[in-house]
Amino acid sequence: MYRIHFGKRSANRFFAAALLLSAIVVSMGGPDHANASQAVVAAPGSPPSCSGGQCFTDVPAGNSFFDFANRLYQQGVMTGYPCGGAGEPCDAANRPYFRPGSSVTRGQMTKFVDNARRLPGIAINSNDPTMPISARNTYTGGVAINGASTSGGGVVGSSESGTGVSGLSDSGDGVYGYSAYYEGIRGETGSNYAGIYGRNTSTGGIGPGLRGDSTTGPGVYGLSDTNAGMWGKSTNSYGVRAESDNTIALYASTAGNGSTAVYGTSASGRGVYGTSSDASHEGVEGYNTAGGTGVSAYTTGAGYALYADNTDSAGYAGYFAGNLHVTGSCCEAAAGTFKIDHPLDPQNEYLTQSAVESPDMLDMFTGNITTDAEGNATVSLPTYFEALNGDFRYQLTVVGQFAQAIVMSEIRNNSFVIKTDKANVKVSWQVTGIRHDPYAEQHPVIVEQTKLGAEKGTYLYPELYGQPASAGVGYEMQKRTQQP
Repeated sequence: MYRIHFGKRSANRFFAAALLLSAIVVSMGGPDHANASQAVVAAPGSPPSCSGGQCFTDVPAGNSFFDFANRLYQQGVMTGYPCGGAGEPCDAANRPYFRPGSSVTRGQMTKFVDNARRLPGIAINSNDPTMPISARNTYTGGVAINGASTSGGGVVGSSESGTGVSGLSDSGDGVYGYSAYYEGIRGETGSNYAGIYGRNTSTGGIGPGLRGDSTTGPGVYGLSDTNAGMWGKSTNSYGVRAESDNTIALYASTAGNGSTAVYGTSASGRGVYGTSSDASHEGVEGYNTAGGTGVSAYTTGAGYALYADNTDSAGYAGYFAGNLHVTGSCCEAAAGTFKIDHPLDPQNEYLTQSAVESPDMLDMFTGNITTDAEGNATVSLPTYFEALNGDFRYQLTVVGQFAQAIVMSEIRNNSFVIKTDKANVKVSWQVTGIRHDPYAEQHPVIVEQTKLGAEKGTYLYPELYGQPASAGVGYEMQKRTQQP
């Protein structure tokens, strides 16, 4: 069942309805209208012209029906009664007659409504705060309003201040759009408001306000020349949430030089958050196919540009499959170690050893050398040795026999001389130096440091001092990363 509502039914709109009912009649036989069959609903196409702006002989300017009748005639919705009949002479322009005072029967009105309902391209305009047209279909799976077009918009709604098209459904789609080649639903706006707006008012459900589905292409696609192509906002939950059963939940791409495909910002929470319930996949992954940076982290404050945490001792907070480059200082929380496959059982065991530690930036060089027949040997060091190091220390160990060995000449021009009291003595030597290159002098190791800011009063290993986990450095950050 279809219902057409005319709002408050003002006088002009009432006359417009009367005009439509009385003028657009097909096959109007009957004793009162001998020529009624000549009044037809015009076929779609170019609207007829009106001489001097007047379309009907009996509807001159100033007539209360003038604007309505002319508009319907010019839009090709209806024609009139040809002139030349009894009491209806033709004027110079041979305009048809409208007969605004004629009445229609119930049967004629039924035919009119049916034909008017079938006309494509009907435009409804209203300045009334109520809806100019409302349609309802109570049949399950039925459509209240169906718009079809071979090249343009099937349904076009326009509003200067409110909603152009509003759809409501108790169980199905409020608004459904389909196109074989272009957008199924398209929204445009010339203001700061949304071209398409979706809202879910359910207090207990989690359904989306706006949802897009696709079997091959994007379910939802957003494009903007100067701002966000897609923007989501929430006062207490996810601004944008994406889920996928077997492929990418959210995909973003940009072709602009220096532009950002995905950008997240937050005044108090996370800018971007990713999670995965599959142990073989990543919560967040970055990949660069051109040899650039896959994931970049940056901060201007005293916090962490990148924070990683794993509470399972069997896992890793960070795993780097490749070279690691650090331009600043690197701090080891407890002990520096290296870990490799065990040389004697590489399939089943690891070999882990500690690194040598010192409060100084030490460089160590070692080797073996044999003195000549005079008991002399010159040890050559790398050409950069003295440029890199100073404050040298030496160790000599005689190998294979009892003998004495001394440093005869200290390091000069990147070499030093060893002297033994016997000829042909093998000597194992070791030289260390303290770095004095520009970087080392500008960034000396500060052995003892005072904890500052949020780290004051906290512990690297609180459990070793009988303190709770909440007293640990970075505990608040750790707690936030473990929350969804």
